Amino acid sequence: MREPLKTLAPAVVLALALMTAPAAPARDVNQADPAPDHELAGTATPATAQPESSDQDAGAATSIDGEQNQSPGSARRSRLEHRILHERELVMKEFALLPHRPNYVLLYSYADEPNLANWYYDEAPGHEELIIHLSLKYPVWIQKKATRNRFAVFAAYTQKAFWQAYNEPVSRPFRETNHEPELLGYFFPDLKIGNWALPLVTLGINHHSNGQSGDLSRSWNRAYLDFVFARHDYAISIKPWYRFPESLANDDNPDILDYMGRGELTLAYGNGVVNLGLMFRNNLKSKGDNKGAGQLDFSYPVTENRKLSLYLQLFHGYGESLVDYNHVNTRIGIGVLTSNWL
Repeated sequence: MREPLKTLAPAVVLALALMTAPAAPARDVNQADPAPDHELAGTATPATAQPESSDQDAGAATSIDGEQNQSPGSARRSRLEHRILHERELVMKEFALLPHRPNYVLLYSYADEPNLANWYYDEAPGHEELIIHLSLKYPVWIQKKATRNRFAVFAAYTQKAFWQAYNEPVSRPFRETNHEPELLGYFFPDLKIGNWALPLVTLGINHHSNGQSGDLSRSWNRAYLDFVFARHDYAISIKPWYRFPESLANDDNPDILDYMGRGELTLAYGNGVVNLGLMFRNNLKSKGDNKGAGQLDFSYPVTENRKLSLYLQLFHGYGESLVDYNHVNTRIGIGVLTSNWL
């Protein structure tokens, strides 16, 4: 059995070099074209969209209640902090449907080892698939003025569909669709830890299932804390989780933590044009039982308004889909992306 993260080792070295290198001078956020006012309400924030700012307000942003907020000891906010402030403004709109996780379509992807065990057609599953990833959130409640909008509650939904679009012999079926409804509690501490800001801490309640029945049914429920750190064009997410226990009679996948891991680490870089991302999951067990996954992302805008980007993805490990949570797989794909982490 191959080590789940072996093929991503060069990318890990590159990411660590980027994160530890001296930061370049902060860019003027006015270089990125802000979205027009009429597009802000009810529209997913594009990957490179930034709230309006100027040289005078680069280090002091206006909160929803009209007060001036500034990260302690920071002369200029990071790109992630600008995005968070932008979202906090958007939730005051009458209808604000925002991106939650990245939204993309892999128009073509190739998997090296399709899982034959969970396939119900006579013909073998194809290596090639089209993958659709949709993720949105909606503000349920936000605390106004009393504590300078430090708290908010969102409802979110993420769907990932694996479509055998190139498998004509079996009539191009959807092989697997995963659903993740969530309830999110946001806290905006605006803290400074060394050279890094801590603009967001999230408490999430997550249900993850594939909507199947019988032997193909997969589901689990968990709570997580997500600590998001930011510095200039960089962001780090540290996301440990806890699985809510189920009775053995009702548990479709009692060993899912052995494969999906105990948490997730995400590193992101975005300079307004190029976006890079690295995701890692691991079960934190000894070498013989150690399992996890890694994903490398790259995107580059292909339209003048930067609302559509070319997207490349490399995944290796366990848990790419729920039905195959205990199957190791390597996949590479190319497509388009409309919203990203930064």
